[in-house]
Amino acid sequence: MLSLEQRLDPRQTALIVVDVQNDFCHREGGCARSFGTHVVADIEAAMPNLHLVIEGARMAGVFGVFIKSIYDDQYLSPAWRDQLERRGTTKLCQSGSWGAEFYGGVVPDPQRGEMVVVKHRFDAFRGTDLDLVLRSHSITRVLVCGFTTSICVESTARDAFFHDYYTMIAGDAVAEFERDLHEATLRVLNRSFGPVLKVEEILAVWQRVRTPVATPVAASAQL
Repeated sequence: MLSLEQRLDPRQTALIVVDVQNDFCHREGGCARSFGTHVVADIEAAMPNLHLVIEGARMAGVFGVFIKSIYDDQYLSPAWRDQLERRGTTKLCQSGSWGAEFYGGVVPDPQRGEMVVVKHRFDAFRGTDLDLVLRSHSITRVLVCGFTTSICVESTARDAFFHDYYTMIAGDAVAEFERDLHEATLRVLNRSFGPVLKVEEILAVWQRVRTPVATPVAASAQL
């Protein structure tokens, strides 16, 4: 069994940031308009930890992948559209809309090599090139954070495990519209798919094992 340091090895780990978008997270987003602003309270509370794990990953040199949902009609099958209608969440995250934009200051940094993967289903692997992106960066472990716990986070974490990645969940950097669903989902994930970790312990490991940044050799030293 891998140690925590081995699981979080920055050279082999990717941080997958799932669906931190206005329609899911903002008090004026589509979900809050449909169900009431109370549904995003736990998401708001988790945002500081989410920012901490993103910045910790950057400091450690961990590869970052930011997942963005786009649910335009052209991408939805009849069965998929029917389920969204049952849940009362149609017209979320439309291309080019404010609702589809990243929320709360979460901004991928291409200069750090961070990438955006667009998905049209709950699972970030389904119908995307996420697996190819990860394998092309020699990734064997994934740490999942973002929203919401029981839907897109769970779907992505499960499929990461099914793709044979060592899978971890940042348990206090994910959140859910309903607290009981959040807690139940974390118990299932921790039991069967990968450890649920606290951001504090993740950052402590990265502080100990992060890869040192090489400094340029001075020109005089090369002579």
